[in-house]
Amino acid sequence: EENLEKVLVEKYGEAFADYRQRYFHSLNSERHGEWPDFAHTLTLEFVNRCNLNCNMCYVANHSFEKSSLDLDAIRRLIDEISDKGKTGLLLGVGSEGLLFKGVRETIRYAKDAGIMDVILMTNGTLLTRELSEFLVEQEVSRVCIPVDAATPETYEKVRGRNQLSQVEHNIKTLIETRAALGKLLPIVRLSFCVLDSNKSEQIAFREKWRDEVDYIDFQKVNDFSHVGKEEEVDLPTAGGNSGQKLFCSKPFGYLNVWSNGDISPCCTFYGKSLKF
Repeated sequence: EENLEKVLVEKYGEAFADYRQRYFHSLNSERHGEWPDFAHTLTLEFVNRCNLNCNMCYVANHSFEKSSLDLDAIRRLIDEISDKGKTGLLLGVGSEGLLFKGVRETIRYAKDAGIMDVILMTNGTLLTRELSEFLVEQEVSRVCIPVDAATPETYEKVRGRNQLSQVEHNIKTLIETRAALGKLLPIVRLSFCVLDSNKSEQIAFREKWRDEVDYIDFQKVNDFSHVGKEEEVDLPTAGGNSGQKLFCSKPFGYLNVWSNGDISPCCTFYGKSLKF
């Protein structure tokens, strides 16, 4: 958050500060009983497919009939949220966004429309030098890359392919390109989803990247194995404590558009059955 404020409040002024204030306000909607009039973040799943096969991924999402958002529909969505003002755009949720041929046109259109917080999520395998230059020149605000390993062997166990060296090269190219062009954006986040197969590498991962990227996020895996089942299941409680109430703030601040055009108030796979 400090990085965002330092770079983006300076760039956009009070408009960005207000957008972040609405974001934090939505996180506490249950407490204060106030709900945003319009989502502060729109998330787009460009395509429902991926070039990796991660063992913690909700891969059922990639087994449906192939679908892809239409560029004209994307432009209409961006026009609508830009009319509302001060709204963020999160690209590539659910699948690998760089498989979408219209990703550059989408980013250009969003930036031209005045969307301040354009966030790209990608596994990094397709992040070429040319694309890195494009992201820096367009001043995409954030690029988020899940890596989940410090060694090639573990990366292959977790993500299904032996591509860690390529991904690490691509990440460093993005950082070097940003420095060479004298830019502060995009802010680069690496994430590490902690699993039994990789938890021994958390410290090594942190030490490898702590002086390279803007921040590192260690994430907890969520169990979606019950999603789509008709029978009742016992859902886990927050922190594993029996009786503790679960509350998710995302439906009160996000709208998620899936690759087949479905719209839901939830950015996780629970949302696939909550169609607007």
